[in-house]
Amino acid sequence: MTRIISRHTFLHVAITTIILTIVLVFGAWLTQSLRFIEVIIEKDVSMTRYLSMIWLLLPNLTSIVLPVCTLLATVYTLYKLMSENELIVYKSIGLSNIQIASPFICWAALMTAFCAGLNNYWGPKSNEKFYNVRGEISREFSSGLLRDGIFNRIKDTVIYIGSHTDSSQLEGVYIHERSKNGKPAVTVYAQHGFLIQEGEKNTLYLFNGNRQSGDPSQPSYNIAYFNEFKYDLDFYKNINAKVKLHTTLSFKDLLNPPQDVNSGSRIKMIVEAHKRILNPFFVMIFVLFSCAVMLGGFHQRRGRWKRNSFAVGASLALELGVIGILNSLTKNPYAIILSYILSFSVCIISIVWLMKPEFVSRLFRKKQENA
Repeated sequence: MTRIISRHTFLHVAITTIILTIVLVFGAWLTQSLRFIEVIIEKDVSMTRYLSMIWLLLPNLTSIVLPVCTLLATVYTLYKLMSENELIVYKSIGLSNIQIASPFICWAALMTAFCAGLNNYWGPKSNEKFYNVRGEISREFSSGLLRDGIFNRIKDTVIYIGSHTDSSQLEGVYIHERSKNGKPAVTVYAQHGFLIQEGEKNTLYLFNGNRQSGDPSQPSYNIAYFNEFKYDLDFYKNINAKVKLHTTLSFKDLLNPPQDVNSGSRIKMIVEAHKRILNPFFVMIFVLFSCAVMLGGFHQRRGRWKRNSFAVGASLALELGVIGILNSLTKNPYAIILSYILSFSVCIISIVWLMKPEFVSRLFRKKQENA
C-alpha cells in the first residue's frame, strides 16, 4: 500500500515539475532568442544555424528555473493532496510525515543530481559552443555588429551608420569618442567604410572624411582630412573575455583561477564556483522546507493559502539571501561559510520538523488556545 501511495505521489510531482520546467524554459528561451534574431535576419543566416545556436542556451536556462519549478510542483502537489483529503487518508493508515514526504525527497535527489550536471558540465560546455558560434557569425558578418539608423554605444564611443549596402559597405559613418584621461574628444566622419575583424580585433576602414579633435572648453579645434583612415574597436574582445570568466569555465578552473587573474576577478570566479554547488542543493532545500511547512504542525482547513505562500516566499527569500551573502565576499571574508551554514541549517531544521511534528503541533495548539 505504501509503495502504491509513494508511486502515485512521485509521478504527480514529477509530471508537474516537468510541465512547469518546459513552460518556463520555453518562455525564457524565446525571450533570449529574440535578442539575436534581428542580426540573423539582416545577414541571411540559415534557420538551421540559428536554431543550433540558440539551442545551446537551454542547459543554462534549465539550471536556473529547475529549483523554482520543483518548489512550485511540490507545494502544488501537497496542496492538492490536502484539498482532496488524501493526506487525512494517508495519516489514518499510519503513514508518518517523513513517509509522506519520501516521494518528494526522492524526486528532489534526482533533480539535484541533474541540476548539478547542468551547472558543472553541460552548461559550461554549451555556453562555450554558443559563444564560439556567435563569434563565427560575427566574423563572417562583421558589419552586423553595427546597426544602421541608430547610435551604437560602445564604452566611451558612439558610432552612427547611415546605411549598409549589399556588399557590407557602410555609408555615412559618424564616430564620436569622449575625452578621457586628459585626451581630447575626437569626432570622425567618413562617406563610407568597412568593418573587418583581424584576429580578435575589429577594425573600421574609413574613406573620404575628416577627423576633428579638441577640448570642448576651448574655442579652437584641430581638423584633418583623409582619404583612408583606420579606427580600431576592441569591444568584441572585451565582451568575450568577460563572458568566458563566468559561464564557460569548468568548475575546477573556477576554484583554481590562473595566477595572472587579478584579485577582483579571482573572487568573482570563486563566488561563481560556490553558486554552482549551492544552486543544485537549493532543489533539496526547497522540497524539504516546503514539506515541513505543509505537513508539519497543526492542520486546519482555513489558512491553507498562507502555508502555500509562506513555503514559496520563504524559499525564494532564502535563495536570494544566500546569493546575496555570497556576492558580499569582497567585503565579508566569511561569506562562503555563512551561506553554507544558512543553507544546511534550514535543511536540518526541516528534517527535524518532519520527523518530530509533535512539538510543532503543541506549539500551534497553545497558540490557538491563547487566541
